Amino acid sequence: MISEHLSEGSSYLHDFDPRFKIIVALIYSVTVALLTSFPLLLLSLFYSFILVFWARLPSRTVFKRLLVVNGFVIFLWFILPFSYDGKELISLGPLVATDVGVYQVLKITIKSNAIIMCLMALLSTSPTFMLVHALHHLKVPSKLVHLFFFTYRYIHVIYT
Repeated sequence: MISEHLSEGSSYLHDFDPRFKIIVALIYSVTVALLTSFPLLLLSLFYSFILVFWARLPSRTVFKRLLVVNGFVIFLWFILPFSYDGKELISLGPLVATDVGVYQVLKITIKSNAIIMCLMALLSTSPTFMLVHALHHLKVPSKLVHLFFFTYRYIHVIYT
């Protein structure tokens, strides 16, 4: 069975209406993705930490999930610093890491971690079935809702 142990907690976030959590998660994710100011990015990361704390999510689980995301982000750290023009920070033979490249990849790292932690705090505190039902009530096209539900169901079938 697919484990939904995070949805079985007893925090304030667990009691919120899933429709509200979906809307807040969507607005927050889009807002963070569009931020360009570094102080605001750090504030969004702090806010995400507060949400995770407020949801009472086990830090070990949060850390493991962030490791998966950052496993993909690490590849950006190997490419982007060498892809921008700017002030030289490190030179590795013909490759030159620039301040602009490091700044860009740092922003991407902060954004991705802030968004993922927010999604964990808001969406994983509700059972999947309730989230799908909430999507239906938010007038998401029924074909998309059914696709999401059947995908979840068949992942569950294959998993067991």
